[in-house]
This record gives sequence, structure tokens and C-alpha cells, in this order.
Amino acid sequence: FKIQYASGRIEGLIDRRDVRIGNCLVNGSRIGTVPLQDPSQIVFGETSIVQGILGFGLHHLNLNDSSKLTPFEELYNAGCIKDFVFSLILGNDDMPEGVLVLGGVNQRFISEPVNFHPLASEEYWKIELSDVKVGGKSIIDCTKYNCSVILDSGTTGIGMTSRISNKLVNDLYDIAEEDASLLPNITFNIGGIDYDMEPKDYLVDLDGEEEELDEGDIFADTGKRLAIQDVNVYIRERVFILGAVFMKKYLTIYDAGNREVGITLKNPAWREAEDNFKFVYEL
Repeated sequence: FKIQYASGRIEGLIDRRDVRIGNCLVNGSRIGTVPLQDPSQIVFGETSIVQGILGFGLHHLNLNDSSKLTPFEELYNAGCIKDFVFSLILGNDDMPEGVLVLGGVNQRFISEPVNFHPLASEEYWKIELSDVKVGGKSIIDCTKYNCSVILDSGTTGIGMTSRISNKLVNDLYDIAEEDASLLPNITFNIGGIDYDMEPKDYLVDLDGEEEELDEGDIFADTGKRLAIQDVNVYIRERVFILGAVFMKKYLTIYDAGNREVGITLKNPAWREAEDNFKFVYEL
């Protein structure tokens, strides 16, 4: 298999491995393994060596054979997890470690009601998008186009078509050149609910990449990178991707049983709710 990320490529083999969650074991689950990672396959930084890919999509996206169940589906069918749900928060400055919960959601990370949105397609965690606004002004007519948004932790930033991203990046650059404090929010309206991405959310640290970047990649002398990237799209459809930068601000819940995605701001008092941990399972 081959998976192309914005920052690199992963190649490997589809293999059968035993997957253990707590005391529960699924034998012969199909996962992607990376036998040897060469420099061209470093996609998450030099300190992150990828040994394999264990995705949490539905089986319609399963590499090579969409009829085969994913490890997540197999865990549920085996009774290893309570509910056919997982939830995810990625780490940021306030919360260095990310949280993955299989079988539900840790309620202590939630401080506001969760908004659930039905899936528009079972090929991705994809939901309908009503509008995209920059500084409160719409940048696309979703009554004319079939707009949708995919939630994908494998995407670093915010993905959109090159026609939209080119204009947006140029407009943001012009604003930042004059006064970076005037940069606007980027708002995604899903089901009538606004999800704001502030400049602090879509401008990301370079993490020592300055020597590898072109001068133009360092956004308007802010010392940060603009986390907006082009994505491939289908004809007559406007697809946006909300990647890691979105999941650092919002808790996302993936309900495979009810075919819906839940989104809410993570609890700002998370430190009082739970110590940092990377992985949680519920049996």
C-alpha cells in the first residue's frame, strides 16, 4: 500500500497481526505494516518512526479490499469495546498529550453540549457543510455547490481546493503584512452551528523546520506556518478537510453505530478533570 501525506509518503504491506486491547485479543486483524522506513517516508518528524498504520475509518476505505473489516470494527464485533464509538483530542500547548478513547467518550473532557452531525458518506468521516466564512463573510455558495467536510487526523491542517486556498492564503498574507493582529477567524458552519478557527489555531509553530522551508513558507514573518493546504476534489463537489489543527481545539466523537460525528469544544478545565494520558480503553 501507499499513502501520500502532505509532509511525506508511507509505503508498506498489508499484513495480519494480533491486536490486543487490554485483556481482549483479536487474532489475524489486517493492518498496514511498514517494514523499513527510509528518509522519504518520514511524515511526522524525524523523532516519529512509523511502524504501521492502524486507521479508524469504516471498512469502505479499507486498502485493497473494502469488504474486509477494520481492526476497530473487529474489536467491536468481538465485544472488546462497549459502544461502536471512539473519540479523539489531539494535544496542543495547553494539553501536550492527545487522548484516544475506544468504546465511548470520557465525559470529563466535555464542558459544552456535543453537536452530532449525520454522515454524508460512509467512505470517510464526512458530513455536510453549510458555509465557510472568513471574518464573518462567506467565501463559497454551498446552496450552489455540494459542500462537505471530512474530519481526518492524518491531515495536518485545513484542506480545501486550490481555487479557494490560493485566494484565501493571498488575502490572509496581505492582512498579516499590514498587521498580523487583524487576521480573521475562519468559520465552518455545519448544520447551522459555527465552529471557529482563530489565527492561533491555523498558524502553527515551525518546530525547527526553518532551514528546510522556503522563505515564503514562513507566514508573513510571524515565525509560524499557515496550516492551509490544497486537496484533491471531485467534480461538482467542494470538499474541505478539518485535520489535526481542528482536533487540537475540538473534541471529536466518531459514532459508527449511528453513523454520525459529534463535535464540541474540549473542557478548558481538563487538568482538573484528568491527568495527561495518551490512550484509554473501556471494556
